[in-house]
Amino acid sequence: MSAEVRTIVTEHRQKLRRLIDSYRPLLSELRTREPQVVERDSAAMLLHSFYMGAEFILRAISDAFDGGVSKRGDWHSALLSSMVQPTPNRPAVLTSSTATALRPYMLFRHRFRNIYNFELRWTPMQPW
Repeated sequence: MSAEVRTIVTEHRQKLRRLIDSYRPLLSELRTREPQVVERDSAAMLLHSFYMGAEFILRAISDAFDGGVSKRGDWHSALLSSMVQPTPNRPAVLTSSTATALRPYMLFRHRFRNIYNFELRWTPMQPW
């Protein structure tokens, strides 16, 4: 892995840890009760930010080793799927089970970006 990509991956892993650590008290609290509107919206932002961080890492790897991501409309899904397969320039980045686990976050990211916050429902977010 190039030094530049290693730096990007390290930086974003640290940011993801910081993100999760900052929301840990809220997530712990929401295991025992329904969230207030602002808490639900905060949890939704966490889910969105988490996937965006993971996707940023995957895009950096794709840019460095695979010539970048496709410009098709389904590039988010294609990027996630492509990271399970090795290429001539890199090994597989994700196991199929990790990609499967990330897919709901990717789908939530799309939903989050395309609805009003008041349309969010807690039940689909609750497993996370």
